[in-house]
Amino acid sequence: MLRFYLTLITFNVYSGLPVGVKAMSCLFGTGFIAAFYYVLVNVIWKHILRKKKYLTTFIIIIALLVGYTVADTLTERLILNTCKGCMVSLAKDQPSYYNLVSSDITNIVLKRLISFGTPFSLIFTLFIPLCLKTMLNAYRRNIDSLKLAKENVQLEFNFLKAQLNPHFLFNTMNNIYGLIISGDKGRSADLVSRLSELLRYILYDSNEDSMPLTKEIKLINDYIELKK
Repeated sequence: MLRFYLTLITFNVYSGLPVGVKAMSCLFGTGFIAAFYYVLVNVIWKHILRKKKYLTTFIIIIALLVGYTVADTLTERLILNTCKGCMVSLAKDQPSYYNLVSSDITNIVLKRLISFGTPFSLIFTLFIPLCLKTMLNAYRRNIDSLKLAKENVQLEFNFLKAQLNPHFLFNTMNNIYGLIISGDKGRSADLVSRLSELLRYILYDSNEDSMPLTKEIKLINDYIELKK
């Protein structure tokens, strides 16, 4: 729509042509540019350039550029030839452009490529989409890195828990057993209660994102008493 609007309000080689011709030209032109972009990003950039196959990338881009220019030229020729009076209007208002589009297809393609008209037009048109794509990829890579870092921390934490819990648990149970044997039932009952709270926290509450500060302090005190 933006391309069509600019074609309508600016002076260009299509200025004297019917609105329908301008709309068809913009529609097909934008479609070819979109096809060029998606092949460039999803095939060349993603699968070839990342493998550092620079010569292959260069050859494919040149072939893609030639294919785009041929398709755009043939479509333009077809649209102009199916329009009554379009070529006459071009011959009258735009004689130089009329001479170009009336010449051989090979001649048109070579002129557009050698003069860098088509390459510069594509660079100008695709600059913003490619920049947005690059920033989006960088943002996604950053998010993936943060997720991976978080997963690594969680794995290390789980590994540490797996090492700490059995050793701590066995020592605490032995200590409680010793208190029971010695007849200190009150002390042993208190330690069993503290151990129960601590195990409940390790198995269930530790998976929560947040915890009341008072409960954290109580758990720390329980842990200290068990270690004593």
